[in-house]
Amino acid sequence: MIFVRLSSTVDVKGSLGNSVRMRSQDGGSQQALRRSNRRNVIAALRLHGRLSQAELAELTGLAPSSVSAIVRELVESGLLEVGDGIRNGRRSRTVRLDPRGVVAGGFDFGRTHARVALLDFSFSPLGARLVEYADGTPASTAVDLAVAAFAHLRSSTGTDSSRLVGIGAGVPGPVDAATGAIGHGSILPEWVGTDPRSTLEQALGHRVQVDNDANLGALAEHTLGAARGHRQAVYLKIESGIGAGLVVDGRVARGGTGMAGEFGHVSVDEGGALCRCGSRGCLETKASVPIAIETLHRGGRPLPKLWPAWPATATRPVVAWWPISGAMWGSRWAGCATCSTRPSWSSTPPWPARATYS
Repeated sequence: MIFVRLSSTVDVKGSLGNSVRMRSQDGGSQQALRRSNRRNVIAALRLHGRLSQAELAELTGLAPSSVSAIVRELVESGLLEVGDGIRNGRRSRTVRLDPRGVVAGGFDFGRTHARVALLDFSFSPLGARLVEYADGTPASTAVDLAVAAFAHLRSSTGTDSSRLVGIGAGVPGPVDAATGAIGHGSILPEWVGTDPRSTLEQALGHRVQVDNDANLGALAEHTLGAARGHRQAVYLKIESGIGAGLVVDGRVARGGTGMAGEFGHVSVDEGGALCRCGSRGCLETKASVPIAIETLHRGGRPLPKLWPAWPATATRPVVAWWPISGAMWGSRWAGCATCSTRPSWSSTPPWPARATYS
């Protein structure tokens, strides 16, 4: 995959001095307010790492007594660990997210492969699997293969159901947020009209968040990567197709039917080649990876080996961490396992270069 990230620089990245206070958007009941406050505390710890309770109160805008109660609850739940730190030259009791506490899962579906992964609370990968299938494989078969690989991964990592707090899945096509159905414009025509969210939830026995893979990439970059701290950003994904994830005013913009970033089918040449969508001269017919490879071939250049021939049991880290991390974050943490996030090794990922020439 080729990832291009274009992010606005009008906003200053968050820090203790300039963080935007996170307020409840749930409204209504006290129970909803408590859930929102708990999420805000977890979000602050995710963004800033180890913090004192006073710093948590400052970042979230919550009363110190509320922060103390939430921290106590999260420690008892095994989500936080307590330690000692130095704040303003004095020893202070601090807390951080316990990476061993809970685990999130991620699925990244493509035309001829699916990747599954498990990540801990710090987004460090516990393991990953790649499964391959033929182009044109029905959605139900692809999902069954991925679910089997995920079950094997859970078994090999010793991840029981009680630790799995959420699962995210990314697909290369528009997803209707209301129905979960895959819309037209997907590079997987066999998936159009299917509801992978319901299928995965039934097979896994867990709630699953499903979204377009470029949207999840944008979500992960905005939460953890290059666009962190910016209100406007564009995540451009170029592979078999061309799509984008849009962050507008700090939120991923999907559009009414999930088509907001599907600009690969904008016509740039009315008399151009016929696109799979039925139109002519779409951007995708000019600048996608298959077109680039075809152009190299016509020019006599050696073709790049974009993906190594990994066996179905491969244990290499998932390459698409941002569309595996965005999926985990999308379900209030468990969305980013399908975004392609690579927080701890963004400059030197621990896998071979993805494009090599022979």
